[in-house]
Amino acid sequence: MIVVVGSCNVSVTLPVGNFPVAYEPARYLPGQIALAPSGVALNVATVLAEDGAVELMVPLAADAAAALVSAHCESTGIDLSPCADIATMPCSVVMVDDRGERMVNTDLGEALRVQVAPGTVERCLAKGPRGVVLGTLPWASALIRAFRAADVPVLVDLQDLQGSGNPYDQPFLEATYLSASHERIKQRDLAHLAHEVLMRSDARAFFLTLGADGVLVATRDAAPVLVPQTNRVQGVNTTGAGDMFTAVLARELFEHGLAPLRAAQIGVDEVARRLALR
Repeated sequence: MIVVVGSCNVSVTLPVGNFPVAYEPARYLPGQIALAPSGVALNVATVLAEDGAVELMVPLAADAAAALVSAHCESTGIDLSPCADIATMPCSVVMVDDRGERMVNTDLGEALRVQVAPGTVERCLAKGPRGVVLGTLPWASALIRAFRAADVPVLVDLQDLQGSGNPYDQPFLEATYLSASHERIKQRDLAHLAHEVLMRSDARAFFLTLGADGVLVATRDAAPVLVPQTNRVQGVNTTGAGDMFTAVLARELFEHGLAPLRAAQIGVDEVARRLALR
């Protein structure tokens, strides 16, 4: 079993043609606007549930949006374990252009400021998890030490990584493995940045995704290595691609015990395959 800790939401996907979005007083898009349960943690758990047991620990409300999340978990075989009660579920609007580029607008609301219910981690550990995928929410960082003290490896995706010295990221650098996207990084020497992030952390490896170019893998015993996609896929909706990679990476590291480079290669190739089917 793999545990996924974070938040989930209900999202509206909205096609926009091109960025920047031109103003129109009204747009009619029959069959093109989609409402669905979403969020990083839910996306990761959904992919993992295809191949094995997964437990999803998220703050949960009792509203209509939460009912959509619960129904999705039931239908996909995800064990939904609320870790805190909130009044309203988070929500997001994802705008996607004709080239597959997207802008994600998210309101996490109360999910940013919860307190994990007493005994949550202990109940989780009693089930014998093989690993944990942890989101970068303020309250989640405190769980890393508890899992690692129980010898359960933790993978953290640094969702908003912009450089090697962001104070917000510091508590999450105690994870066993780290991943991040290059999208917000302005530094040109990404190999140097990957090595720097790894050296500032306790992690065994750091995975920096580069979109269609693959993933840069930094380990402690070698210089960062670029793992390319075997089959490049472009011009598709890439929403959730990073979450797909995180899920596959966790599966290969935790369930199959693969080395970082091999796990990364399987991850980038499987993401490309999934995107091509959209």
